[in-house]
Amino acid sequence: MGGPARGILEAERSALNLLARLSGVATRARLYARAVEGTGVTVRSTRKTTPGLRVLEHYAAAVGGVNPHRGGLREAVLAKENHFKASGMPLDRAIKAAWTKAPSGVFFAVEVETLGELCHALEAGVDLVLLDDFPLEQVRRAVEERNARGLGRHPLLEASGGITLENVRAFAETGIERVSVGDVTHGAGWLDLSLSLVDEPRGS
Repeated sequence: MGGPARGILEAERSALNLLARLSGVATRARLYARAVEGTGVTVRSTRKTTPGLRVLEHYAAAVGGVNPHRGGLREAVLAKENHFKASGMPLDRAIKAAWTKAPSGVFFAVEVETLGELCHALEAGVDLVLLDDFPLEQVRRAVEERNARGLGRHPLLEASGGITLENVRAFAETGIERVSVGDVTHGAGWLDLSLSLVDEPRGS
């Protein structure tokens, strides 16, 4: 591959910076994907991305084996703590109200912070429950609560918050289906890349 030297040198630093950043994300994602191999759990990257680079960083994470929790707001409904507080309704009523107003067929997820909130989400019949900052033992209890209701793998359970390379496998072995990890993007390092021009062979 070649091109005009002036153009290559003008674009060199911007291109290398971008490649170094995205290569770091892909490498970080691969470490997480390998850490949960054999558990059946999928790792999801979050929307904690660099402004302007979300699509590219999600692509880099996917290259490393980690798909996004959501690519954007339009891909799924995620009802969270602030939504419930803003509604002015008790949690169970707020979940049901959001569920009835969601577009037909849309993937519907609820973020919960306690086992009590989990029970409300299970009763509402949502597609996914995000266990926000649940300690490991609470995640196990959440799985037990869902399974005790005879719900099988529905809703999906996803652990989020405080997940690291050191503990991700322990969370994956609790019986949940997914873990979401902001560290895939905001914790990724940069690969050290450089560009060297080479002389074009004579006679070419």
